[in-house]
Amino acid sequence: MKKLLPMTEAALWRYLDKLSRIESEVIPVKEIFNAVEAAREIGCTAQKVRERMKRKLWDLGEVIPKEALGNGEKNEYNIFRYKLEKFLGHPVTGRWKGGDPSA
Repeated sequence: MKKLLPMTEAALWRYLDKLSRIESEVIPVKEIFNAVEAAREIGCTAQKVRERMKRKLWDLGEVIPKEALGNGEKNEYNIFRYKLEKFLGHPVTGRWKGGDPSA
């Protein structure tokens, strides 16, 4: 077991000041996920998320067809935080951009 060395009072205050600055920093919360990020949260593959959304089996957000994007290669999948939270069974609190107005 590792022994802790005693800290001087000045070192202790520097440490506590650093902790309080870290706690007061605001970390932005992501509102829109891609299929890879959503799959990581759900615990499946990204392709499964894309296929289920495309077939309208899972309502996690929006599927933008490749024709509408003009790139002709891939569809775009935008997964909204509030829908993902609801899908996972987490309590949905607050309002998020593009979110459910009744939340």
